[in-house]
Amino acid sequence: MSEPTPVSRARLALLLGGLGVLVIVAGLGALFIGSASVPPRDVLAVLTGRVRGVDQVVVLSLRLPRILAALLAGGDGVLLHLVPFELAGAEPGDRLERVVERLMQPLAAAGNGN
Repeated sequence: MSEPTPVSRARLALLLGGLGVLVIVAGLGALFIGSASVPPRDVLAVLTGRVRGVDQVVVLSLRLPRILAALLAGGDGVLLHLVPFELAGAEPGDRLERVVERLMQPLAAAGNGN
């Protein structure tokens, strides 16, 4: 079997940067597109706090949480591959919530004065 060729840092940075831009574009697209008709100007006004009412509910209570949930769900598998299990005190098969819980335990103990 042949060994895989190493990926250069520049190529990896370009790939990750491109994926980051794609995530941002998709997130912005999801913020402006939906079944409820909210003009782009009103979406921006809601985000800056200048518009209240139905548009605010649609953007802040429906669209933004949907985008954040998608990012967290997609990041679940990525984070579990990036954080070494031994460092997090987790075991293979643990979900993101368990890994984060274990990583946050020292902070929670410090906050309680323990």
